[in-house]
Amino acid sequence: MNRGAFALPKYYGTNISFAREPKSALEYLMSVRHEAENMPDYEAVDKDTLVMPKRTEEATETDTNSKDDQKDIQLLIDDDWAHSVLDDFESLRDAVQHMRESIPPSTDSLFPHMNDESGWEYYCFPKGKENEDCSKLNCRKPCLSELVRMDYLTTNALLNYHYEWLAFDDIPISKDICIWFYALLVLIDMPLNVQVMGTIRSIYTFFSKKRSECENETLRACMDIVLVITGDFFHQKY
Repeated sequence: MNRGAFALPKYYGTNISFAREPKSALEYLMSVRHEAENMPDYEAVDKDTLVMPKRTEEATETDTNSKDDQKDIQLLIDDDWAHSVLDDFESLRDAVQHMRESIPPSTDSLFPHMNDESGWEYYCFPKGKENEDCSKLNCRKPCLSELVRMDYLTTNALLNYHYEWLAFDDIPISKDICIWFYALLVLIDMPLNVQVMGTIRSIYTFFSKKRSECENETLRACMDIVLVITGDFFHQKY
């Protein structure tokens, strides 16, 4: 039997409470590891030899500065840190895949229908008042033990909804939004279809632009995690 993924030998002794909201990108990564460590043990199996899709054709440039922003981001992100993020992300995907094999898909009304965008918006951002300020939205924390029950199509639809809410509904990028993207990207199945590839590429381009405008160090680090995953793991930089 293998022990849970994401052991934390480097960080034992640090005074971090996993009961509270992470205050930094490092604490967020540690909280992800902590959640994965509490998943049930699993039998090691051989991984399918799946080749990740890589784009060879050039994408149409919709923003004249987008490629410059992306090059700047690549220079700012430390390679060792990026590899650590990718290792943790891939390990969590492996653990979640095993959970899926032992947990049946949801057959009740736990989630809105995949086409019910308003229902999903309320699920992710429960509103206390009508016409509430978008900058003060209450964001529900994603729970992988629940979301793992979503089917393939619903997961893809929810990822696209989150992108569209940012791009078209003036919902600001926040640490909680980054956590949602991280959780949904953990759940996205491979190989990617064309629609999902387009969504992930749009997320990368959008975050690259917003990252270049962001002055909050903690939020930049959270955005960097999303950029590393969408750009380097899913190969959707261009």
